[in-house]
Amino acid sequence: ARYQPGAASFPRGGEQIAVDKPKVAVVGYGYAGRCFHPYLVGLASQLELYGVVSSRPEARAQIQSQLGVKVFARFEEVLADPAVDLVVLATPNDLHAAQAIQALEAGKHVVTDKPMCLSTAEADAMIGASRARALSNAPGARSRSAAGHAHHDWPACSCRRA
Repeated sequence: ARYQPGAASFPRGGEQIAVDKPKVAVVGYGYAGRCFHPYLVGLASQLELYGVVSSRPEARAQIQSQLGVKVFARFEEVLADPAVDLVVLATPNDLHAAQAIQALEAGKHVVTDKPMCLSTAEADAMIGASRARALSNAPGARSRSAAGHAHHDWPACSCRRA
């Protein structure tokens, strides 16, 4: 099953929930979290940028004023928010696997900035957590088109089941 714009339900952890659009939270407000992910989520008409996580108070103020979305101070707040459907991890590489597994265990779909993780064992654990909960777990891959415009190839944008 796949979420379709205008559809009445969305697969989440093996159950169907009613939604207008999947709500996305970007975790991390460094370069990728600031310059790529919120912008690219905004380009995807089938997604709604719901919130951004930053541990820095000055960044949270900037997020609120510039993006007008919910602001989170901690990753755990995103996991506890039932409105969040999809988590985009734009955090340091060594955190990707653990955070992806936590998000999957909390019932969230996951897109991880590249690299997805640092070892085959981490990848296997991430895939296992995704399959166990029937949730998407995908690496995000930014690339440039021939015209020089950035675009995103996010397999989980449609929030397909794993």
